[in-house]
Amino acid sequence: MITTSQRSRLKTLGIQGYRMLFFSKLLILLTLGLSYLLVLAHVFRSGRRAATDGQFDKVLVLGKTLKGGQVDQDYRLRLDRAAALLQSNSGVRLILLGGQTDPAWVSEARAGSDYLQQRGVPEQAILLEEASRHTLENLRHARDMIENEGSKRVGLVTNRYHLARSQIIARGLNLRVEPVAAEESNWPGPIVSLLSEAYLLHWYLTGRYLAHWTRDKASLDQIS
Repeated sequence: MITTSQRSRLKTLGIQGYRMLFFSKLLILLTLGLSYLLVLAHVFRSGRRAATDGQFDKVLVLGKTLKGGQVDQDYRLRLDRAAALLQSNSGVRLILLGGQTDPAWVSEARAGSDYLQQRGVPEQAILLEEASRHTLENLRHARDMIENEGSKRVGLVTNRYHLARSQIIARGLNLRVEPVAAEESNWPGPIVSLLSEAYLLHWYLTGRYLAHWTRDKASLDQIS
């Protein structure tokens, strides 16, 4: 259920992350898959319901693994949506999130910035965050940037299949964002992507609840 690029990113989560993965799998087994199906339903519903516009002073654009150093179709959709929001929101700043996941390529944020500038988006409308390696780090670094600038309304742009996990992680970080879907169609995405996102979200939720229950400071520090 996890893609090769996702697996390489998850290596950064350390021993606590993989311990929580074990408990996530155990919970799925003990509930005969019901816990996973409930999360999957939430991923599906969140993707279907998301808006494609809004009024913001900052827009976060979640990064995505590059393909041969270039943005792929899903990332292009995120960037195109961000460009559309820039046109409909006077003075909005776009914050592109995502570090360098391959030493041979630029960062995800830099690749996204290059793509937008080639399509007429002014460089001064773009801020880059180039240190993060996965969604949790994306949002943690974004939180610090937003707090420093005192932003009021923040949009979060990503693909529909990715919105549920992104929103829940953001709430866990006390980051207030409004979801914005990259795709115009309200179909939440390919079934493989939905299944993968539900699996990753189940893992995150299991880890978060277990860490709070056991007061595991090391795990809580990792996800907050």
